[in-house]
Amino acid sequence: MPTNFKCTECEQDIARVGWCPSCEGANYRENFNKWTSGDRKIDEIIRRSQSNPIVSDQVLEWIDYQELDVYGLIGEGGFGKVYSAEWHKGPRDLYNIEINKWIRRGPTEVALKILNDLTKAEDFFVELEAIMKINAPLFIAKTFGISKDPKLNKYVIVMKMYSLGDLKNFLSKRKNMRFIERAALVGWLAAGLLKIHENGLIHRDLHSRNVLIVLMDDPNFQGPKNLGLIADFGLCKADDRKSVEVRGVKKYVAPEVREGSPYTKESDIYSYGKLVQDVFENNSSHLIDVLTANCLSREPSNRPDIKMIYIFLKEVVVFYELGPDGYFNLFYRVSDELKSVKQELNKIYHYDYSNMKERLIKSSENLIAAFPMHEGGLLMSCGALSSTLKEVVKAPIERIQPMLDSA
Repeated sequence: MPTNFKCTECEQDIARVGWCPSCEGANYRENFNKWTSGDRKIDEIIRRSQSNPIVSDQVLEWIDYQELDVYGLIGEGGFGKVYSAEWHKGPRDLYNIEINKWIRRGPTEVALKILNDLTKAEDFFVELEAIMKINAPLFIAKTFGISKDPKLNKYVIVMKMYSLGDLKNFLSKRKNMRFIERAALVGWLAAGLLKIHENGLIHRDLHSRNVLIVLMDDPNFQGPKNLGLIADFGLCKADDRKSVEVRGVKKYVAPEVREGSPYTKESDIYSYGKLVQDVFENNSSHLIDVLTANCLSREPSNRPDIKMIYIFLKEVVVFYELGPDGYFNLFYRVSDELKSVKQELNKIYHYDYSNMKERLIKSSENLIAAFPMHEGGLLMSCGALSSTLKEVVKAPIERIQPMLDSA
């Protein structure tokens, strides 16, 4: 892992100021005998998350139910009901520079998902542990830990509260969102799904109620202001091609799954395409229409993978944000500022002067290759998309050809 700091206790290199995985893990292990969830499997999952946490976001806690003040019902899902609540101590996510330690935030509004069936819940916790290992707090809804309602004798998942609600609610109140905001939002969702697929998992239940919206108001954050975080991993499992039980919201379930085929990454892409349609309802463009048509192909093998969708949408966002001239100025100006942007959000922006032209052309070819010609007439042909992408990539290349040749 990248190292920029040293632990003040053991002097090991660490990636995050004040957070030493070795020391933090040792501290958590010392307290293992001071709590129990009452369920061995749940205890094991929580303890594994605490044993060597690379960052605080990976830690699950056992939270005493007495630390929670429950307010009211805010929603229902396949695994139970969701309530708003206040967690008295709050998460340990504030760094106190005076004592060089991470401290608890104090009273924090949270969402409580009360589970109906422990048998299904155990499967959920196993997948929750895998999701925590993805370490993508900017893309995946944050879970703080587990508790148990002693009166109901039911386990509770303690999650971060997202005040803007879910995607469906957000879209109903934001009818006038600009095209670029919509494109950035679905691009962010693609990044989250990419994290899931890269870890060999399938979400299996993507829909507008399982995407939570957060406003990123940090002026130093170089990304969209409205972020869509993927939530509810109750059905999320590894790609085993065996499970054929159909669950979830019918509109978002791929046709092959409804007909008895197992969930796959391709069925997630279908669900993602439906989300893109939701976001761009009556506000689409030719490029987005091509994207959704391919995601919703009747034939699963004709759907693009999420990595190509992610790259494609980053290109679209940059182009519409900057315009043709600004788009190319971005790639031509290789600056320290660009290099400092998080690598996972900026891979395609890193261009060297020496091969800029070749990289831009290759980028265009990759975008075109993502959407090949398919039978049936549903999808746009390669030639039609190539013509559209020429506006995005090839035309600006020709416009600054002398500049590129002299670079």
